[in-house]
Amino acid sequence: MWPEFLSVTIDGMKYLRQLDAFIEKMEGWALISILSVMMSVAFVQVILRNFFSTALSWGDGLTRALVLWAGFVGASIAVKQGRYINIDAFSRLLGDRSKRVSRIAIYVFSSVVCALMGVASITFIRMEIEAEQKFSMGVDAWVVEMIIPIVFFFLTFRFLLKTVSALAGEPLEKQEWEQ
Repeated sequence: MWPEFLSVTIDGMKYLRQLDAFIEKMEGWALISILSVMMSVAFVQVILRNFFSTALSWGDGLTRALVLWAGFVGASIAVKQGRYINIDAFSRLLGDRSKRVSRIAIYVFSSVVCALMGVASITFIRMEIEAEQKFSMGVDAWVVEMIIPIVFFFLTFRFLLKTVSALAGEPLEKQEWEQ
């Protein structure tokens, strides 16, 4: 069915999917850890403020940093699971072939945008390093913000993986309204 050079690509997809599954597992554990620490610090802050009229000097800064990390890691998991924001009113009217073509176009566009955002965020990180900005906890701001390019490149990888899968004729992921 497929030309010889595409069979190598399809065989290589197995390893890319394994990498993607590994990344998702690590993101899941990271998100659980982030949310656990964030909730614990916030709880301790409330107790200290309400009952002892004090607080952890680094508590609010850590919570803000963890909210940033949780949001980006959660976005990456959402793309992996196909639970990202999608305006699908138009796609409901399309046939199977047209739906596949439109989905491939969306995946390609999304991967390009995420790659550009990844490159832009690296520029942002470089500016933060040069400016020697500190986060409220006394940590270099760029360390906290490194999640931004990392996740944008994960998103690029995931959208490219979805593109190749759709081009290979694999079933399209189900949208919320199709499940």
